[in-house]
Amino acid sequence: MDSNPLIFVHSSFRTGSTYIRSCFRKNPKALTYQEIFNENLANLQPENIGSFNSGNWHSKHPLIAPYFLEFHPLIAPEGGVKGYQASMSYDSFFPGESDDLTNAEVSYVTSLIEHARELGRIPVLTATRSLGRLAALKKAFGGLHILLYRNIFHQWCSYTEQWLRGNPSFIETVWLTLKGAHNEKITSDIARIFASDNRSALDPNNFFAFVLLHTYLYARAGNVATFIIDIDELSTNSGVRASLEHLIRDHTGLEVDFSEARQSMAFSLVDIGSERVLSDTINAFPQIQKSARTPDGIKFGEKVVNDLVSEYRNYWRYAGPLVQLANRKTEQLASQQSEIATQHAEIERQHAAIAGLQGEIQRQHGEFTALQTEIQRRHGEIAALQAEIQRQQGEVVALQAEIQRQHGEVVALQAEIQRRHGEILNLTMEAASMRQSTSWRITSPMRAIKAGFKTWFK
Repeated sequence: MDSNPLIFVHSSFRTGSTYIRSCFRKNPKALTYQEIFNENLANLQPENIGSFNSGNWHSKHPLIAPYFLEFHPLIAPEGGVKGYQASMSYDSFFPGESDDLTNAEVSYVTSLIEHARELGRIPVLTATRSLGRLAALKKAFGGLHILLYRNIFHQWCSYTEQWLRGNPSFIETVWLTLKGAHNEKITSDIARIFASDNRSALDPNNFFAFVLLHTYLYARAGNVATFIIDIDELSTNSGVRASLEHLIRDHTGLEVDFSEARQSMAFSLVDIGSERVLSDTINAFPQIQKSARTPDGIKFGEKVVNDLVSEYRNYWRYAGPLVQLANRKTEQLASQQSEIATQHAEIERQHAAIAGLQGEIQRQHGEFTALQTEIQRRHGEIAALQAEIQRQQGEVVALQAEIQRQHGEVVALQAEIQRRHGEILNLTMEAASMRQSTSWRITSPMRAIKAGFKTWFK
């Protein structure tokens, strides 16, 4: 038994890694981590740990506790697993010529190992993004490195099933991995030769990119893996199961039972023409097989290719006509879906137009309502003005009556003045006549004396 037991389980996607991890998880002496380079760890929060589970998608995984539950003590206050960086998922998938991990990767993986050991548990680290850095991880940490392998064609069939269910993310991982291989000539050539602008399982370019990438990854990983598990053999061969269980027990003391392993097969829909096209394509990349430098690596690399070609041949021998029929049906369905999508887009456009018209109607209705309110206000103002006019007209009538009354008075006054003027004229004439009379002149001195006495005695 190793003095500081440590287990890494390396695999690609859809290879049975979650089942293998679940077997370790049953043993309370182990602390198992799911997919230690999964990009979702960068933003993991205690509140959303439960959303990452086998029951909320077509996983075909055993019903187990949430995938990332063991990470919960390591989540930083601001979120995300401490030390993990999202770039670790694919940007550092291949460590480069030195085969050394980055300082950040070393620090992060160390924290996972130390956390398990502080709890008195044996750390078991599983990863679906570690095939390119298996050698670097072994170099940095030692331990038991188990490589989980599944026939590449079976693996592609699982990708296809996921794609047909509306989940193209596994095909997308092929291109994320190729993109992350910054200085790898082989992966760069694969990405350029088989470039694809879609993530369809019907596209031969996606299939060839997947096949060549995985033959390359397995050739590299086979050089340094401590033990290689063929998940199909684990399901059918009790001797293989016993060998793996003994290996784990001898190195770590852990008792792990893999007796519930089961084979699972999906389907492929991609049509590349023939088995010969597949063989010729693989043979055109001899540098892939040269990546396997050890006897075990070379042997495993050959097995990977032989298993792939053999299974492809058998599949098309027995299922080829059905696949071609399914492809025709799929194309018809795709055409119908495209037509439905076009019709749906037209309906959405019409809905948008109707919504626009409804909005315009509502706007105009609002304007009409505002106009009605304004008209009512103006009517009120007009009514008030009419009342004021009527009041002022009444005042005018009253003034006219008063003017007529006063005019009558003026006429009467004028008549009175004329009468008085006549009287004055008569008096004046009488006075003049009197002044001309003899008696008026004789009595003139006496009137003067009388006037003087009046003045004196005042």
